[in-house]
Formats: sequence, C-alpha cells, structure tokens
Amino acid sequence: MTLLEELMKQYKTTMEDLMIYTNLAEDKLMSFITGDISILDCPAKIFAALAKTFGLIEKFDCIRGYRLPKLIYPYSFNFANNPNMIKKALAQAIPEFYRHGIVEGDIFNVC
Repeated sequence: MTLLEELMKQYKTTMEDLMIYTNLAEDKLMSFITGDISILDCPAKIFAALAKTFGLIEKFDCIRGYRLPKLIYPYSFNFANNPNMIKKALAQAIPEFYRHGIVEGDIFNVC
C-alpha cells in the first residue's frame, strides 16, 4: 500500500475529495496512488494541498514551540578560546533556527 493510499484510508478521503483539493484530474492522482510517482516527489503545491487535506500541517504544529536545552553550534565551528567568535555566531544566527536553540548562520554553505 502506498503512502497516499494509507492516508486516504486512514482519513476516509475519496478520490473525488483529492481531485477537488489538489485541482488534479484522476489520471494524474493515480500515478501517486499506484506508487509510480512517490508522494514525496510531487510538486510542492500538490504536496501542500495533500498535507492540508489530511491535516498533516496541524499535527506537526506543536513542534514549533520546542527549544533545545543547550545551544547547538555547527560541528565545523571552532570557537575554542575565542569569545568574539561566539558573539559573532550569535549575531549572525538565523532567527528561525536560533529560536529552537540552533546557532546557524548559513544553511547554503554546508561542507
């Protein structure tokens, strides 16, 4: 059983419901149901519509309030004996990550 089939079964959702929510024809949705195309590989717009259909967004909304008990820095970040580096890292931290206790300033330059 594919992920989409399982979700449809669990949430008692019909093909017609999916067609309305995703604005896709039945033949396009069938490729996700049969597993020819993974639901994880579908375009973001369709995935968002499916997530909204099954209430997945609300189920994971509770994690937005969590914060790690201790700040986490990138492994490659060498701030030993250098308080200025710590201050600089905190100043450049991405707010969305820092809010959860992760000090990261550049997610696009990962080695």
